[in-house]
Amino acid sequence: MVERCEAIWDVAGRDFRLTIDPNQRFYRLPETIALARELAPRGHVEVFEEKMLKEHLDWYGELDMDAVERYRVD
Repeated sequence: MVERCEAIWDVAGRDFRLTIDPNQRFYRLPETIALARELAPRGHVEVFEEKMLKEHLDWYGELDMDAVERYRVD
Protein backbone atom coordinates (compact mmCIF):
# COMPACT_ATOMS: atom_id res chain seq x y z
CA MET A 1 0.00 0.00 0.00
CA VAL A 2 2.86 2.39 0.75
CA GLU A 3 4.29 1.82 -2.73
CA ARG A 4 0.96 2.67 -4.36
CA CYS A 5 0.63 5.84 -2.33
CA GLU A 6 4.20 6.80 -3.22
CA ALA A 7 3.45 6.31 -6.93
CA ILE A 8 0.42 8.59 -6.69
CA TRP A 9 2.35 11.28 -4.82
CA ASP A 10 5.21 11.03 -7.34
CA VAL A 11 2.78 11.99 -10.10
CA ALA A 12 0.40 14.32 -8.25
CA GLY A 13 2.82 15.93 -5.77
CA ARG A 14 3.26 15.51 -2.01
CA ASP A 15 0.50 18.00 -1.23
CA PHE A 16 -2.09 15.91 -3.07
CA ARG A 17 -4.75 14.97 -0.52
CA LEU A 18 -4.95 11.20 -0.74
CA THR A 19 -7.91 9.12 0.42
CA ILE A 20 -7.00 5.60 1.51
CA ASP A 21 -9.63 2.89 1.95
CA PRO A 22 -8.11 -0.51 2.79
CA ASN A 23 -11.61 -2.04 3.16
CA GLN A 24 -11.04 -3.44 6.65
CA ARG A 25 -7.80 -5.07 5.53
CA PHE A 26 -6.05 -4.86 8.88
CA TYR A 27 -6.85 -7.45 11.52
CA ARG A 28 -4.76 -5.93 14.31
CA LEU A 29 -4.48 -2.39 15.60
CA PRO A 30 -0.63 -2.33 15.52
CA GLU A 31 -0.66 -2.97 11.74
CA THR A 32 -2.92 0.01 11.19
CA ILE A 33 -0.84 2.28 13.41
CA ALA A 34 2.34 1.17 11.65
CA LEU A 35 0.89 2.08 8.24
CA ALA A 36 -0.36 5.45 9.48
CA ARG A 37 3.08 6.24 10.88
CA GLU A 38 4.80 5.14 7.68
CA LEU A 39 2.58 7.25 5.44
CA ALA A 40 2.48 10.41 7.57
CA PRO A 41 5.91 11.84 6.65
CA ARG A 42 5.59 10.87 2.97
CA GLY A 43 2.58 12.89 1.89
CA HIS A 44 -0.84 14.22 2.79
CA VAL A 45 -3.41 11.60 3.83
CA GLU A 46 -6.78 13.36 3.93
CA VAL A 47 -8.91 10.32 4.78
CA PHE A 48 -7.89 6.91 6.12
CA GLU A 49 -11.17 5.05 5.86
CA GLU A 50 -12.33 1.58 6.99
CA LYS A 51 -8.93 0.43 8.11
CA MET A 52 -10.03 -2.30 10.52
CA LEU A 53 -12.90 -4.68 11.04
CA LYS A 54 -16.03 -2.98 12.35
CA GLU A 55 -16.20 -5.58 15.10
CA HIS A 56 -13.35 -3.71 16.79
CA LEU A 57 -14.80 -0.22 17.03
CA ASP A 58 -12.81 0.37 20.22
CA TRP A 59 -9.63 0.16 18.10
CA TYR A 60 -10.76 3.16 16.07
CA GLY A 61 -10.67 5.29 19.21
CA GLU A 62 -7.22 4.00 20.12
CA LEU A 63 -5.94 4.71 16.62
CA ASP A 64 -7.25 8.26 16.71
CA MET A 65 -5.57 8.91 20.05
CA ASP A 66 -2.30 7.30 18.98
CA ALA A 67 -2.10 8.74 15.47
CA VAL A 68 -3.48 12.23 16.01
CA GLU A 69 0.00 13.77 16.05
CA ARG A 70 1.19 11.72 13.07
CA TYR A 71 -1.00 13.31 10.39
CA ARG A 72 -0.26 16.63 8.76
CA VAL A 73 -3.24 18.93 9.04
CA ASP A 74 -3.43 21.96 6.79
